Amino acid sequence: MSSQSLPLTLDIKRTDTAQQRVFGWAYISRYADGTLVEDQWRAHIPPQVLEQAVYEFVEGGKAIGGEVHSRTKDGNPVRVGAICESMMWDAKKATSFGVEDVGEFSGWWVGIHVEDADVWAKVQDGTYKDLSIGGTATMVDIDDDADLMEACKDALKK
Repeated sequence: MSSQSLPLTLDIKRTDTAQQRVFGWAYISRYADGTLVEDQWRAHIPPQVLEQAVYEFVEGGKAIGGEVHSRTKDGNPVRVGAICESMMWDAKKATSFGVEDVGEFSGWWVGIHVEDADVWAKVQDGTYKDLSIGGTATMVDIDDDADLMEACKDALKK
């Protein structure tokens, strides 16, 4: 499977002005042709690792929207909104919705209710036009599928 290095831009795909909501891809792990995506740090989050992280993030009550990765003094994101929609998207789920031909695509789709008036104004005027996830990770070199599965198992134990 190939890997592609690119600046992963995740444009806001839709806004709902009346409800101050934005929608789009929070992260894309794999394109339909099977190409693994590398982000701007030349890192890749495998689909199965991303999926587990997303579920833990949402189930753990951390589903907030922040502003450009801003943090408080104690390291928590500065809340400017909340995730109101979250779905890991892959071929199996697409098929269950009657969507065909997505190939090996895997990504995380979100909707965010923007609660902060200043941030919403920046969405509206085009200052903020894309989405980005924040977090921490342990970088692991992966040479083959066995290394990938071992790294996933180790990550899920932590």
